[in-house]
Amino acid sequence: MLTQYIDELKNTADANKRRLIQRAAARKLLRSTNILRDNNDTSWPESLNEHAERVMALFPECKEQIHYFLQESYQPQDNTNIFISKLEHFILWLNKHYLQQQ
Repeated sequence: MLTQYIDELKNTADANKRRLIQRAAARKLLRSTNILRDNNDTSWPESLNEHAERVMALFPECKEQIHYFLQESYQPQDNTNIFISKLEHFILWLNKHYLQQQ
């Protein structure tokens, strides 16, 4: 799903539509971090902030990136190309850590 957002961003000329897509992609990315939770964790985050807090508690090294996507999930403002680059980078990070847990 996240790669579909990237494709949409690359193919959308309308700035307002790009901001909406960036917002949706940032929200989806934050929710996707739930794949990193412990298998014994039975609770479910209820908000984007809770998703962010949980992943930052597990991986404090990604605090800056999480804050970035949290900001974009509420008020997308960054340049689309920069957003795409950061999104692609974090997708790779997320996949790497997920596979390490398996």
